[in-house]
Amino acid sequence: MSAAVAKAGARNLAPVVDDPDFKDSSFESIGAPDIDGWFKPVLGAKFKGQVVGRIQIENDDGKLRDVCLVRLEIPCEGCVVDGEEGKVLETGKVLGVGIRAKLADMLFYVEKKGRVLAKVTGEQKLRGNRTMWIFDLKGEKGKRSATVPAATPRMASDDTGL
Repeated sequence: MSAAVAKAGARNLAPVVDDPDFKDSSFESIGAPDIDGWFKPVLGAKFKGQVVGRIQIENDDGKLRDVCLVRLEIPCEGCVVDGEEGKVLETGKVLGVGIRAKLADMLFYVEKKGRVLAKVTGEQKLRGNRTMWIFDLKGEKGKRSATVPAATPRMASDDTGL
């Protein structure tokens, strides 16, 4: 018996087995994919990929924040991966993008799984010594939906704080 199976048994869990029911090609995954890394805006940072989902996470202040999940078509530099900043997230990985005011239109591309391209082009000064990132945001033609779909809530314990 492997250590993993022994550990699973210790928690009264059945060992993982190859289940033929889950190989039925008439089904597709409907759960939100796991996030491999987080987008951290810095001047010049960009990402390109297909929007594959939307979740909400709870911020430290208790408010919910929308997060778009983007499967990358190109590597994304300067990401936060496993708590470490400045990492590169490779093509095919899922990037979590916290929705800010200037990225809110990304939510219209969730339902039709549209592709998006975003680049940080500047920073705008606001009152109270605050700033806001400026983005050049583009969406795939014909993939914008009329309404924003409901989010899939995530537990606060899943929050990365980003």
